[in-house]
Amino acid sequence: LTESVSLTDSISKTPGVNLTESVSLTDSINYWAPTAWNKKVISTNSAMVNGTSNLTNFPVLVTLTSDSDLSTSKVGSSGQGIRFTSDGTTLLDYEIEKYTGDANSGTLVAWVKVPTLDHDDTTYIYIHYGQTIAQSDADATTNNVWAESGESQEYVVVNHFMSALDTDNNTEELIGSVSGDDDDFNTINMDTATNQVTGKIGKALRMNEDSTTDNERVCLEDTGNRNCNGSAPIFDTTVGERTSSLWYKADEVDTRQVLFEEGGESKGQVIYLFEDKIFACTSQFTSKCVSYPTTANEWHHVALVWAGSETDGSYLYHDGVQVRNFTGKGNAQHDDASALGNIAQKTKMEDGSVSGDFSFDGIIDEFRVTDTVLTSAEIQTLYNSESNDDFIKVGVVLSESISFTDSISTAAGVNLTESVSLTDEISKAADVNLSE
Repeated sequence: LTESVSLTDSISKTPGVNLTESVSLTDSINYWAPTAWNKKVISTNSAMVNGTSNLTNFPVLVTLTSDSDLSTSKVGSSGQGIRFTSDGTTLLDYEIEKYTGDANSGTLVAWVKVPTLDHDDTTYIYIHYGQTIAQSDADATTNNVWAESGESQEYVVVNHFMSALDTDNNTEELIGSVSGDDDDFNTINMDTATNQVTGKIGKALRMNEDSTTDNERVCLEDTGNRNCNGSAPIFDTTVGERTSSLWYKADEVDTRQVLFEEGGESKGQVIYLFEDKIFACTSQFTSKCVSYPTTANEWHHVALVWAGSETDGSYLYHDGVQVRNFTGKGNAQHDDASALGNIAQKTKMEDGSVSGDFSFDGIIDEFRVTDTVLTSAEIQTLYNSESNDDFIKVGVVLSESISFTDSISTAAGVNLTESVSLTDEISKAADVNLSE
């Protein structure tokens, strides 16, 4: 926000007779160009930013529901007129996961990369609207939210499951957010009408709801056979560190059901449900597994941080909380297929190597992989941002007060002195509309 105030003060007099004075005051606010955009402030709740230091280049979820400022006449038919800034001027990278609207209002689900997310004070960003102009580099800004080198958490996979599904088992119709096609995936035995449902955030995948649709899964290959029998450099190549995460809502948690699996019976990792617990295993010829209690028919978030064989360097997080710490197995090169919702070929669980049908019955949302170790502060804050409506407040706007004093002393035909003082104060108030 920038502000300019101009003041003119003129005096005419005839010595010893009359004194007349006129004062005019103008006050204007210059919005981020182009000037036809409107804006309102979004503030974060620092109590939900975990840790003892600020987080940098952090993706924050912004959800606005039935907002009259986001109607199609104000932001376009797909929300293409929306922008975000850090200070009212400096553009931020963002991704629109979902926009629906009509002539009266609009609903938005977006991810905004915040350069500095303050852990002990409110962070302010701005949403801009009022124009329907598309941004020419929208794909680049989407990628930069998640995968910009040195300026993000450098994800290699981010898939919101928003794309329409098809019945062709060799297409990669689930389009990811990272540039290129490495996080574009193929679905098996699924279609939009049956399997794409309302998720934890935006859309999600409903898998294996009844006995007639077993073996529904997502194949994670991007070369060769996309029918869970090809290869994927992201998962096949050796990396020193990896964090894999997703949201899940299971119909039941007592039977063995695979959420995510990469690798095979000798090398890789797997996250699955069994005996009312969630398990995470890493393997290299032998496996190391940990588990934690979970529940059915509720949304839960799981993250497996795998730092190879580093002593106590691997972690299982459940609903944002670190629940297990263990020494994992080394991450080694393999050529085995990977999948969501079932085993692609074979895997290694707590009871040894297994193959067969371990279909997940439930909903999966927001699958992400980064070849870094996300910290406990990052994982907890991500969980808070994605699960708590109080993480942000929308509509923190501007109120302004101006006071003006003008005093004149005169001695006829001798002296005229005048003093003018002007104070201009701006205060922010949460959940108030912008007025000037």
